[in-house]
Amino acid sequence: MSTRRERERRKKLKRIRNAISAAFCVLVLLLVLGIVNLLTGVLEKHLPIIDGNGDYTISILEKLSGDKEEKEPDKKGLTVCIDAGHGGKDNGSDYKNRYEKDDTLAMALAVQSYLQEKDVNVIMTRSDDTFLKLSERCDIANEAEADYYVSLHRNTGEGYGVETWVYSGANEETMGLAGNIQQGLAGVGVQRDRDVKKGTQKSSSKDYYVNSHSHMPSCIIEMGFMNNAKDNQLFDEKFEEIARSIADAILGTLDEETVDAPLYYRVQTGAFRNRENADRMLYQLTDQGFPAFILKENDLYKVQVGAYMQLGNAVNMEQRLRDSGYSTVIVTK
Repeated sequence: MSTRRERERRKKLKRIRNAISAAFCVLVLLLVLGIVNLLTGVLEKHLPIIDGNGDYTISILEKLSGDKEEKEPDKKGLTVCIDAGHGGKDNGSDYKNRYEKDDTLAMALAVQSYLQEKDVNVIMTRSDDTFLKLSERCDIANEAEADYYVSLHRNTGEGYGVETWVYSGANEETMGLAGNIQQGLAGVGVQRDRDVKKGTQKSSSKDYYVNSHSHMPSCIIEMGFMNNAKDNQLFDEKFEEIARSIADAILGTLDEETVDAPLYYRVQTGAFRNRENADRMLYQLTDQGFPAFILKENDLYKVQVGAYMQLGNAVNMEQRLRDSGYSTVIVTK
């Protein structure tokens, strides 16, 4: 008797469990259908609408973001001031009806174009044949808070090739910028790589105005000699390559690998504990036309000449110094 009752009780519990399971399944099914209906309503509003040609007219991402098309941010976050040397009443150097102001402007516009392709904010000191004072050029760069200032020029006189000038007390970033540009130009192909130089042609302890009055790393590029036919030919034939190499060098300066470890060969003529002795040798060297400067390292004032990316140029300078009676050693610091 008790066994029969037990079986009936088990059957009853089984029916209850089955009923509960069925009810749960129905509930889940209703919930799923509700979610599907909800999503269908949303998707009908936001999914791309396809016209007869099969073209999408509305983007779901644009809809869900409020129909706002965000402008892509500046990739580099970089502002560069490009200065086309001379202009207006100031022709700069000239050679057979060819004017420096025209060459520098054309190159400046080309460099601007390449940099803008990389989303760089480019500030131009001039975009046409306009005369500007040197102070006005620096003001434009300083007020824009440019990251770099690059002034384009062409050389004149006895010589040939390309060189880049920097502030006499140039820091590592400035040397990196100038070095990258000079190396890029040499890679394009020039008659002579005249290297990166500090100061001015007259004295390495003095500076060109734009290098000393700009508040950011700056350099002056002398893109060959106006009165040298071969330099002019290379300037014209390799115009686009030169422009691109300058732009790429500026961008490359942002790469820590190119800025942190530039290698420059310098010729050292003395190391003094007394600053007056170092100054005496510096004045003697600059009076003789050598691009000398003083580097203080630890407790020593080191008198050095030049900053060359190519060892051969440093060797040539060392020979000149030895011929003038100086004891020398080539260093990389």
